[in-house]
Amino acid sequence: MPEEPKTTEQPQIPTLPSPDAPEKTDVENNVQQIAANVSGQTTEQLTTTQENTKLTPEYLADVAHLEVKVNNNLQPVLDAINAEMGLNMEGRPEGYHVTIIGPSEATVLKTLTDEQLTALNQLNEEIKTGMTMKVTGIGFVDGSKDPVSEKDKDKKTCYIALDPVAINKFRTSIGLVPRYPHITLGFEKGDIHMKVTGNKDAKGKDILEFYPKTANQDYEKFLPLIPPLEMSPMSGPIKQRKKK
Repeated sequence: MPEEPKTTEQPQIPTLPSPDAPEKTDVENNVQQIAANVSGQTTEQLTTTQENTKLTPEYLADVAHLEVKVNNNLQPVLDAINAEMGLNMEGRPEGYHVTIIGPSEATVLKTLTDEQLTALNQLNEEIKTGMTMKVTGIGFVDGSKDPVSEKDKDKKTCYIALDPVAINKFRTSIGLVPRYPHITLGFEKGDIHMKVTGNKDAKGKDILEFYPKTANQDYEKFLPLIPPLEMSPMSGPIKQRKKK
């Protein structure tokens, strides 16, 4: 697995340069102007499921996956990246989120011990209060250049990378592999979740693993556009019951 990104503090909006500082590029000037307009600006919360309550075994047994809603307007970040790269990536219409437990992993939520459930609620509280999942940077995946499966070759995606330590400490404690927590800003022709490892299984199929969505220093200039993140408690869509 690729090396995990180092934790960094939430980036702050830069101060104006001194008179003898190097002249900024048009992109940097635009970023600074947009940052001044959107810093701290947030939208209303997208979900209040489980607000002010603990995650219970009964609730977890019914969710299709577990995520955290991000209640910020991050469109200016994507707009700036699209403008520089000449792309037309679009955000998810349902808003922004961070996946904690994916759909293919959700069965583990039915088997949590009391100790594991306590640890999950502790993680939930840390996320709500901003104690964990700090921004580490911004990244971009180009399916035509990166090691992804054929179905993802024509896709592109951009994301905010987050500190993975707390999430992965919990995930590994319940038997799940580490993942790279991130907020997808937008994509073209679909998101990219997995990468090809270069190995084959017994049937000759590519073995996949989570794409290492870590920070890329090429996109540091856009960090000032990210406002302080506001996250809702963990929640998830309720599974559809099959009709008898």
